[in-house]
Amino acid sequence: MGNHGFNSSVLEQARGARILVAITVHFNPTRVGFLAEVLRSLANFPVAAMDVVLITNTFGEVELELLRRLCDEIFPDRNTSIRSHGDLAHPFDLTWCHKAIIAKEFAGENDGKYTHFIYLEDDIRLDFANFCYFVDFRERLNGAGVLPSFLRVEYSAALNGFVSTDMVAPVNVIEQPHIDIGETVLVNPPNPYTACFILDTRLAGEYVLTRSFERGKSRAVSDMDVRERAAMGLCHENVPKSFQSRYVVPFSKTAGMALNCAWISHLPNNYANDPNIGFGKIRMDSLFVTTSRDHTAAVTEGPGRRTDEAEGQIARRGRNIANKVIEGLRWRLGFKR
Repeated sequence: MGNHGFNSSVLEQARGARILVAITVHFNPTRVGFLAEVLRSLANFPVAAMDVVLITNTFGEVELELLRRLCDEIFPDRNTSIRSHGDLAHPFDLTWCHKAIIAKEFAGENDGKYTHFIYLEDDIRLDFANFCYFVDFRERLNGAGVLPSFLRVEYSAALNGFVSTDMVAPVNVIEQPHIDIGETVLVNPPNPYTACFILDTRLAGEYVLTRSFERGKSRAVSDMDVRERAAMGLCHENVPKSFQSRYVVPFSKTAGMALNCAWISHLPNNYANDPNIGFGKIRMDSLFVTTSRDHTAAVTEGPGRRTDEAEGQIARRGRNIANKVIEGLRWRLGFKR
């Protein structure tokens, strides 16, 4: 399916989008290749308009010229800009500089110029199918209180396939809160971190009023690293009852795995290639499991329901331990603010 099964109305809406993109670029010459791939993917969006802002920590003219050249080569017909930020209390605070763009240029003074805002770290490749999926399921889940999210993937040469960047154990569809909508089940991922988010104008209006939008207040929402809190979006805001976060990802009953339109590439592949850590070791075709031979019947039982309560309690304890491990490992370099 060249269009990943999206119907014509979804494709029309996605192609009519006018998108403002902000990408955080901690300049490192060894990582510029990742940024180039991120930009090339965005350049292939057949949308009505797209403006791209690179938010960087460099003021060096040689480095800025390199970034300008990349933008000119990849986006010859689109508006791009590079905004350098200095005088930061800590280098990690660069990841929060896009909030002013959301508040002023997207949520505040937009006046119909943009329909969507995309935030990315400079090693996350998001393609047009990912965007179509967001548009599609944002509409389908309207009123459910949850938001369509993504699964970061890497390629593992050792496992000969794509692996989950952020899960350390298989996800049991039945045990996790979920919403059944026919052939697809939207599942709460145990670790919802994605290093990116998408907002429409309504979500942006909500986001700017939340604790997650402000660096200091966001600590009351999550104990993650300051950089990862910057990429939370609305993940932990206004979470529906019985759900662990506001993010859900699509599990196909027919395929028995996550729909690949929700896969986004974590380009460094550093988790898949490091044998000493638990991340990046579960192939995507094994990431989701069910406890029933007939997973179509099993996933319609409702969030968290099982016939064997004792087994369910064991699974929940295991999930809680996994979540704590994930949170701990995410505190990079021992820095938490």
